[in-house]
Amino acid sequence: MRIGSSIRRTILAVLASRPNTEVPIDRLVTALWGDEAGRTAAQRLPFHIAKLASLFDDRADVDQTENGYVLRIERDRVDAHRFEALAARAAQTGDPAEAGQMLAEALALWRGNPYEGVDRGAIGTAEIARLERLRLTATEELYNAPMNPASAASMVSSLQALVERHPHR
Repeated sequence: MRIGSSIRRTILAVLASRPNTEVPIDRLVTALWGDEAGRTAAQRLPFHIAKLASLFDDRADVDQTENGYVLRIERDRVDAHRFEALAARAAQTGDPAEAGQMLAEALALWRGNPYEGVDRGAIGTAEIARLERLRLTATEELYNAPMNPASAASMVSSLQALVERHPHR
């Protein structure tokens, strides 16, 4: 799904960060317009929500509630939540090879930085930092998992880049 409008990308990011949970209108307005919201900002929101919802298939929808909006979607359809679930399952499995496969699948979901293209304040820097820490932890665990020699050779260059970006980890 391609979302051209930065306003609609921000709405989706805020709603997707809390799927199936009501997000108050004032939280969305603040995420979108901050201190420059103005008195009519909340009145403009339904237009953008409707445009965003028109892009969804039948597996997702946005419902209006008395005080906000809810993104109705299965949690595993949101990459960040699917990543967290896979990483958690990998940590709980007793099979190192299976854990390595789950971690590789989880890390393959990443395409850039968390909430890239969305104002960091809309989601919150703490949430973005939390996701970045989880990704680094999953990456470290993947590199510590047993692997076959063929895949180990291909990991060397990416491991070198990670060490350069995060020398204290």
